[in-house]
Amino acid sequence: MQQRFEPKLSADERARRLSRWHRAVERARDWAREDEEAAGSKTP
Repeated sequence: MQQRFEPKLSADERARRLSRWHRAVERARDWAREDEEAAGSKTP
């Protein structure tokens, strides 16, 4: 059995979702950076 993927999203919808995904990834990176900076500023 062989299946073929056929996207159903329009090009505009795909671009919108991809843009939002990129923003989410950048926010996650910012949170990770903030956590690293906070951990580095603590003194034992």
